[in-house]
Amino acid sequence: MANKKKKDDVEMAVLYIVLSRLMKPATDFDAYELGLIDDNFKILRDPETDEEEDAMSPLNLFIFSLKNAFGPRLLTLFRFLYLNNYKDDYVMDKLMTKGMISSRSEVKRIAKDLKRKAKR
Repeated sequence: MANKKKKDDVEMAVLYIVLSRLMKPATDFDAYELGLIDDNFKILRDPETDEEEDAMSPLNLFIFSLKNAFGPRLLTLFRFLYLNNYKDDYVMDKLMTKGMISSRSEVKRIAKDLKRKAKR
């Protein structure tokens, strides 16, 4: 039981780190300040120094790839993933009322895009 708790704690920490970095603009990353990425998270050049290598960590490269792949639709993707766990119409309606999603079709479109990209 203790190992499961530790595993859950580690997973929650990783999830928090990933989500918090996904929500940051490019200008908040060291890689941007060092001229390694642009405003759209596109990689401009390879790192040359140790400081640049640190800024282009595997986790940051993963974040940059996600930001490039989904761009402004990333927040909608998070909403879809949340809604995927709560398929109740009441929850969907509440989120639409609060402006968290603009329409059910938006969620369905993203789900379709994700399935199509997963098949590639």
